[in-house]
Formats: sequence, C-alpha cells, structure tokens
Amino acid sequence: MERELQTQALKDREAEEEKCEKEKKRLKINSLADDCAAPTDSITRPSPYAIERLKQLRYVPLHYITVEGCDEAARNNDFLAKDTFTISTDDDVLSLRPMMAAKASSKPIPDEQLSFHQVMIAKSLLMEHMAAQGWPETHVYALTEFFLKMEGHKL
Repeated sequence: MERELQTQALKDREAEEEKCEKEKKRLKINSLADDCAAPTDSITRPSPYAIERLKQLRYVPLHYITVEGCDEAARNNDFLAKDTFTISTDDDVLSLRPMMAAKASSKPIPDEQLSFHQVMIAKSLLMEHMAAQGWPETHVYALTEFFLKMEGHKL
C-alpha cells in the first residue's frame, strides 16, 4: 500500500514538472498598448461632389465611393482650384457652392454595372461617410443589414 502511494506521488510530481516545463516552452504574446488606437481616417476619400450629396442626405452612385471613383476624385481635385465657386439652385434659391462639390464625374459607372467586389468594398466606405455626414443611425444600420444579407446570400 505504501509502495503504491509513493508510486502515485512520484507520478503526480512528474506530471507537475512536465506541466511546468510546457508552460515555460509555451509562446508568449506581448500585451496590447492601451494608448494605441486604430486610425479613424479613411485612406480613400470620395469626391467633394459625393460628400456634398451625402451631406444633403441624397443618393450617391456607388461608383463615387469605389476605389476607382476615389482615385479619379483625387486626380481631379488637383485640377480644380479650391477657391473656385459655381452658382447652384436649391428649392428656387440661388447659392454659391465650391466648384469641387458641384462637379460630378464625367463617366460614372451605373451601380448595376459594378462588379460584386467593387460593391462590397464601396459599401463599407459609403456607410462610414454616411455616418460621418450625419445620416440617421437607423438608415445606416438598415443599409448595413442589407449589404450583410446580400454578401451572405447563397447566390
């Protein structure tokens, strides 16, 4: 009986030592820095025209929000002076608006001709800018839910 207890105690000790050895060999991971946050600025920025339409809570074709549309906007912004204005009408009222915000793309691609990949990339940027321009949270959430269901659809 005493022999069995000694054998069991020896096995328990060996198991404990093995466990400690495994703990020493286990890979360690550094802790996260509390003061480090992900950047909140988008790398791609839609044209001032698209941003202005979003501010007015109006429909913006997804082409303006795609990577290609944002690249086109970045190229065109270099050509337009920031202090150039144009006359526009809103509800029978004439107003001056920056030319950059009034100039639509010369060749926008209709939403139905965009690839699925383009739509899935544009949707995230669209919702980000909708929220930033003060769209009601329920509208942004509804559109988010729509895109999630579309992305997860079996077709």
